[in-house]
Amino acid sequence: MKLPLLFIERPVYAIVLNVMLVIIGIICMQNMEIREFPKVDIGRIIVFTAYPNAGPELVESTVSNVLEDKLAGVQGLDELTSESKYGLSEVVLTLKEGISIDRALIEVRDAIQQAKSELPKEVKEPEVRRGEEAEGFPFISIAISSDSLNFGELTHYTNLYLINTFRSIPGVSKVQVWGRPYTMEVKLDHKKMFALGINPDEVIDALQRTTAKVSLGKFQENIPTALELKLSSPDEFEQVFIKNVKDKPIFLKHIAAIELKDDDKMFRVRINGKSGVVLAIDRNSDSNPLEVSRLVSQSLDNLKDTIPDAIKISKVIDQSLTISKSIANIKATVIEAILLVLIVVFLFLRNIRTALIPLVTIPLSLIGGFIFLKVFGFSINTLTLLGMVLAIGLVVDDAIVMLENISRHIEKGDTPLNAAKKGAQEIGFAIVAMTLTLASVYIPIVFVKGVLGKLFIEFAVILAGCVIISGITALTLSPLMCGYLISSQDKHFLPQVDVFLNNLTRTYESLLKKLLNNVRFTFGLILFVLLVSAVLFYFLPREMAPREDRSMIGAYIPPISGLSTDDRDGILMRVEKIMGDIPEAQQVFAFMGNWGGTVVLLLSDPSERSRTAEAIIESKRPLLKVFPSIDVYGWNQDSGLPGIQSNEENNELTSVVQTTNSYKQLYDTLVSLKKKLEKQETFAGVNTNLNLDSVGYVVALNNNTLATSGIEPAQVGKAIEVAFSGVQNLEYELENRRYPITIKWDTKPWSLEELYLTNPKGQRFSLATLADMEIQAIPEKLQHYNQMRSAKFKATAHPGQTIPDMMSGMKRFMDDNLPQGYNYIWGGSAKLYSETSNTLVFLFIMALVFIYAILALQFNNFIDPLIIMITVPLACGGALLVMMICGQSLNIYTQIGIITLIGLITKHGILIVEFAAQQIHAQVPLKKAIIKAAKLRLRPILMTTAAMIFGAIPLIFASGTGSEARIAIGLVLFGGLFFGTILTLFVLPTLLWLMRQRFDY
Repeated sequence: MKLPLLFIERPVYAIVLNVMLVIIGIICMQNMEIREFPKVDIGRIIVFTAYPNAGPELVESTVSNVLEDKLAGVQGLDELTSESKYGLSEVVLTLKEGISIDRALIEVRDAIQQAKSELPKEVKEPEVRRGEEAEGFPFISIAISSDSLNFGELTHYTNLYLINTFRSIPGVSKVQVWGRPYTMEVKLDHKKMFALGINPDEVIDALQRTTAKVSLGKFQENIPTALELKLSSPDEFEQVFIKNVKDKPIFLKHIAAIELKDDDKMFRVRINGKSGVVLAIDRNSDSNPLEVSRLVSQSLDNLKDTIPDAIKISKVIDQSLTISKSIANIKATVIEAILLVLIVVFLFLRNIRTALIPLVTIPLSLIGGFIFLKVFGFSINTLTLLGMVLAIGLVVDDAIVMLENISRHIEKGDTPLNAAKKGAQEIGFAIVAMTLTLASVYIPIVFVKGVLGKLFIEFAVILAGCVIISGITALTLSPLMCGYLISSQDKHFLPQVDVFLNNLTRTYESLLKKLLNNVRFTFGLILFVLLVSAVLFYFLPREMAPREDRSMIGAYIPPISGLSTDDRDGILMRVEKIMGDIPEAQQVFAFMGNWGGTVVLLLSDPSERSRTAEAIIESKRPLLKVFPSIDVYGWNQDSGLPGIQSNEENNELTSVVQTTNSYKQLYDTLVSLKKKLEKQETFAGVNTNLNLDSVGYVVALNNNTLATSGIEPAQVGKAIEVAFSGVQNLEYELENRRYPITIKWDTKPWSLEELYLTNPKGQRFSLATLADMEIQAIPEKLQHYNQMRSAKFKATAHPGQTIPDMMSGMKRFMDDNLPQGYNYIWGGSAKLYSETSNTLVFLFIMALVFIYAILALQFNNFIDPLIIMITVPLACGGALLVMMICGQSLNIYTQIGIITLIGLITKHGILIVEFAAQQIHAQVPLKKAIIKAAKLRLRPILMTTAAMIFGAIPLIFASGTGSEARIAIGLVLFGGLFFGTILTLFVLPTLLWLMRQRFDY
């Protein structure tokens, strides 16, 4: 190859080219966003629709079904699911890969507009959110407390003066106030209403009429004028006119007590045992989390100087701290890897000027790699930094190979400049082959769809980019530095190293000669390694990703029907007490709303604890089972990968059972399946989220009596709703903030006999004569999957049981026992595993195909690439062995590590095969040429392998946030390179000799 000669003869070209790569790389690095993981756009839209006081069956029939019918026509829809529960419908649209979520949002809003006319008038405006904005715990939580203000005042102040400060921050998608907002409580005196003949619906209508804004045109055809009917204080509410009774006006104050109160039914929040208000801040999926956190902190510091002394405000949860720690840990790993590689190179070369040549490649390649990230619009994140850690050991390879070959010519007596020209020409082709081979490993990732492809494309680009830059440096700057920095008079300290390497080379040559005469042993060794690899691959546990310790655990309490707010809060306090005595906890938060209750604990850093987060939550799970009929779920945030796992499914297998039958039939089927599966003891536990035995009442109207009474059915419904639970359909304004009006009875009636309505003629009727109230079992929530009735069927793992093991057991059971008319699909982690496991197999096969194709083009034959590819199973066997010994699993990190290993290990084969071809071309006898090539390449192979292994050692001994993934990939590279290199040095020359003899090419 003549390209290196150009740069040796024109040094300015080489220097300018490499300096420009560094300058451009630094500019790109300074203008890139920093994230924890690559941006993963989750094509999901969620429609929340509130129907106050409506039961799950009513929500399903009047809201969810109506919305589903309209939303099913959205283009690019992949899945349509819904959940109907008390007072709320939640419809989730999952889009196909590549569909624009912004365009889909427009279609969703159009569909909702069409559905509005079919929804009950009591239904509130549907709220549309992107899926990534609606899931998970808030990105940042800010606690607000006061010793002098009540919760209503504190919540109002937060709504009035604080919330907009954070809403305006770039990158913030949503800010919610978790507290106790004001409510104007209108407590109706049922005795006075009976005496005056006033019905609850008349009070509601009067309040509706009094809260309105009407345009009156323009005064003098110039000034806009409006009629504003607004209520904002108890005094104004008291003056609301209801109707005339016996020619006397009745105002609200005559029949009700009006009071401004704080509403403790919406949210209850405690921070370290003390009640308070929380600002929950979420960020956009494409925003820079560290920048958002910085801006929030900056705004918070500014607010502290302006808010009253009576109010205390502080940031209590900031998930960017996990990101910062993870990135800081990887940056430290980068420095450690660089130092270790420096030591390895220096020990092999033992000369400062000589060692400088490959070491210059490290900063050049790493900085130049940022150019590729910027060109493709990627970010600096944990995966790209992980790729850079791996690249440290790789980028010195090409320079080492170039240096070693040039040094060999200098030792023969050539001048450094002539040696540089000869050596660079000899090794140039091999360097191009090695660079393209490693880069080509990651080409298939470009074609991978879904979460996995989006996650690892950036990892692949930075690793391939660094390797390409190192190849450019090795062909341009390294020969030039060799020609001008190396001297034949240079002395090396520690001559014992040379003695050791010379003895090792002689021993290797002797063993290799024996193996070339014993082909059966070589083939036996290959078959043995393949057999061991197959056994290890079969028995290794499988999972989506290694569980991380992200220092956040908690317990979730599902919504409990039939209990008052205070009773539910009492249960939350008991759970809070159980969880709160953990010594490793730094902060304890308790939240309660209509969705249930959650206790969240922020733990100290893993390096400061003797127990892992998983061990801590496991110690609490038995204590959380003391609540009868309540499934309190202890969770651990063990994965940060977007779209991979949720806290509620970290050790559960979820299948979604679908049918067109009734929910009663679906429930009976699931109960039957549960009993059968529990008898088999295949899993630690089995449960379903379909519950039809919650206590409820159904009111049936007596149509005959109702028809003769002159009372409308809607009046009956409103009277019962006001008396039993209160109505919050109306709102009022207080300082331009809207709060609910609570219309309720002054007592809690036990039966319909206590309630009366008055007809237009002034006749009173007991509701017991107009309707019957019967107790019956009602569902807690109802789910649809693609407009079919569905429910989740979950199994909890035995200790050591993995998701794939559970999937195979569940599949056999379902295939044998699921009745006709029912089918099931995987959900949660099981669904993602089934998708990604096939993807990784595809990636592995395609990586082999691409490498083989690149090598075939470079060697201009099909046999040499095949010989080189034998190194892959040898390396994989070593990787699998180390994984088994160290208790690792097959997951997305270890499998990506194996794919990376394909490119790394083939570099050794390229060196031997290329040099053997050169020797054969020089008319050296075949056997002698192969032995000479292997012997000449031994030292650079050992040196590059040592550099790569020592570059991976900081990964193996990583600690702190995100270390589990780094350890997994580090062990794969260590085992694969160590065993693969040893086997390659003996197996590949033997195969090369055999194939050259057989095919004579």
